[in-house]
Amino acid sequence: MTMFGSQWLANPDSGDIPVTTNLFVHFRADLGVTKDGSDLVSEWADQSGNGHDLTSSGTKRPTLLSANLNGKDVLDFDGSDDNLIVSSLSLAQPVHVFIVAKVNTWTSNDVILGFNPSTDMESFVQNGSSPQLKQRAGEDFINAISPTLGTAYLMQSLWNGSSSSQALNNDSAVTGGDGGTLALTTISVGAKTASTQYADCTIAELAIYSSVQTGDDLASLKSYFNTRYSLY
Repeated sequence: MTMFGSQWLANPDSGDIPVTTNLFVHFRADLGVTKDGSDLVSEWADQSGNGHDLTSSGTKRPTLLSANLNGKDVLDFDGSDDNLIVSSLSLAQPVHVFIVAKVNTWTSNDVILGFNPSTDMESFVQNGSSPQLKQRAGEDFINAISPTLGTAYLMQSLWNGSSSSQALNNDSAVTGGDGGTLALTTISVGAKTASTQYADCTIAELAIYSSVQTGDDLASLKSYFNTRYSLY
């Protein structure tokens, strides 16, 4: 382990994320994956200790790709029907999302992460001009970021009850209004819900916090993700 500011930074290959306070869920493609002989994933276990495991619905299973991103495993969602989901959650804002992902192809209104399907809380929605990702939490879409298709990024999305932002890699957060104050009630990965708006995307790691990360904690998380996946 090495010292980063006031944080002990875990070895990125050890399985330890450097900030665990207020960690709501944590998923990594090389940990807790249940798959069949064709590498189709039926369950992705939550590494936070909170037990919010993601599961597939029937045959709607992403594919595990070994050693795909900087030698690390990823989950590939085909944009047709792949989805992993956990329901019956309750997480009020603030919510801070970190995801290492890439968008493979562009289809308007496809969703990488859905959080409240009944009233539209979503992150990284393919909305508007290609390639442009937006978010909302009950209000209009805001906070456009523009990843290059086929390129992996550390993407952040956060709400704090009064304002929202997104960020791409090590860039400063993009601000743009409140975006809404909805609570997170589900986590749908690769689609808005288990039955609609599937995204063609590849995901290596996902962490969601019940607090906004700032200062040394934010810096250590950025360093962890970048060191592990060599993103920027």
